[in-house]
Amino acid sequence: PGVVHDVGVIAIESGQTLHIPTGAVVRGAISVSGGEAITVCGGGVLDLSGFPRGREHPKRQRSAIFRGVRGLRVEGVTLFHGASWNVVPTGCDGVGLDRVKVFAWSDSDDAFDLDGSRDVTMRHCFA
Repeated sequence: PGVVHDVGVIAIESGQTLHIPTGAVVRGAISVSGGEAITVCGGGVLDLSGFPRGREHPKRQRSAIFRGVRGLRVEGVTLFHGASWNVVPTGCDGVGLDRVKVFAWSDSDDAFDLDGSRDVTMRHCFA
């Protein structure tokens, strides 16, 4: 807690949990392709302010993209200053979003983009 971590893009695999504790700031993004039982949790901040911005920029990064995950949980984290779509479960099954907060203000910064996912539950989220 109270520490800033510059990490770039974080890849998470089946059965893994990324815990960002309260007070911690992770300067980076999350990218997941496939897998099961993946969790992102904690009370900390995922900060995208170091990534390129603007709709026309070829290298802009989604904040947290999850492709084809079964059993995804995102709980208690705050996403800050996303350059593009923020929480993006694409083709996922069994998604739980709870107490997720998104603060973003770019020209294409959807907070939650539930793209082709099913069995999705959102509780107490803020955008």
